[in-house]
Amino acid sequence: MLLVVTDDGRLLLHHRDDKPGIAHPGCWAGFGGAVEDGESVEEALSREVEEETGVVVTDARLLVETVDAEGDGRLVSLYYTVGGIRPDQIDLREGAGVGVHSLADLDTLPVSPFVRRAITDHLAPLLTALARTACEPDAGPAGRRNPPAAADPLTAANPPGQYATDRNLAARQRLWERQEPAFDVVAWTLRLAEVGAAVRVLDVGCGNGRYLDVMAAAGVAAVGCDLSAGMLRSASAHRVVAADAMALPFASGRFDVVLAPHMLYHVADRRAAARELRRVLAPGGRCVVVANGAGHLGSLRALVEAAVDQPGWKWADRLAAAFSLENGGDQLADAFDQVACVRPANPGRAVVTDAEVIAGYVASVADHYGQDLPRGWDRVVDAVRSEASRVIEACGSFVVEGDVGAFVCS
Repeated sequence: MLLVVTDDGRLLLHHRDDKPGIAHPGCWAGFGGAVEDGESVEEALSREVEEETGVVVTDARLLVETVDAEGDGRLVSLYYTVGGIRPDQIDLREGAGVGVHSLADLDTLPVSPFVRRAITDHLAPLLTALARTACEPDAGPAGRRNPPAAADPLTAANPPGQYATDRNLAARQRLWERQEPAFDVVAWTLRLAEVGAAVRVLDVGCGNGRYLDVMAAAGVAAVGCDLSAGMLRSASAHRVVAADAMALPFASGRFDVVLAPHMLYHVADRRAAARELRRVLAPGGRCVVVANGAGHLGSLRALVEAAVDQPGWKWADRLAAAFSLENGGDQLADAFDQVACVRPANPGRAVVTDAEVIAGYVASVADHYGQDLPRGWDRVVDAVRSEASRVIEACGSFVVEGDVGAFVCS
């Protein structure tokens, strides 16, 4: 079923016929119908919407999978699309009519119950996040506009603008493009998870889609989810869903493999998130949670601490304090019967020959640490760039240690 959001943020809904045998007669709902033999869900959605409205939709995104408990009990996949469709474009061929309604109208409209829940619990928060992201100013270069100090550790680990786009994440990913010995954490994780073409995979906290890219190239039809609208835009080439890890919008036992790469430290209640990872995992399935250990980024931390030049200041990793290879197992054990920590034999070291890559990494965490320092994070970035250049000129490269591993849960 497709939920259409108009350019001005309202809902373009389908008024169902009030006839015997029709599920939720006379109610407002989305557009769509049943999947036929041999069709994918996406193919069925496109066909049904075109048959009902005459409109060809190419940019629908998965919102939630839910059970129509008040109707026929079927599992329904609800998709959404934002902008580009107007009421006057619709040539309605099925149903009683169409109408444009605000979110506030839902209180008085007869709406199919499962559709109402999907809009209230998933679509409305997503639209709010999209609107907030669109209004956020670009923070620009490091240190130019740091937010006030956060009141709690979780907010400190997740500054509001950190994931408005994938710019900061991409800067950190570039650090690991060249490693010696060669190590590909994505390929290593997918091997641990035993991902294959016929396996149903969920990538929780999919970010800008690195794991989804690799799986798509291997013919794996994976689903990604993330709470950040900016990340979802970056991964929009794939089947992605806006979702909170503490309340995943999927039926129980839906996936054979659940991946949670470098993301649980962002979650407020990690034990609740672990229970959700377990809930959507099929019996006999495997969940792989990737995290860093205490030795991660050792030389880079030393470089930054020297650049700060403030007695007693340490580049404290707030994320690792929340969830790491050292403390994550106990948090997962509440949800899973078996939790095994696995570390690669040769995790690799980043070998960097361009000081701008080092500076870009440090700049990407300005909103994590810049508010702690009176001199400003941009000056720290400049000092890091200068020292990294000196080391590269003298030694040929600047080497950064990696300490990565995963929890394999079942």
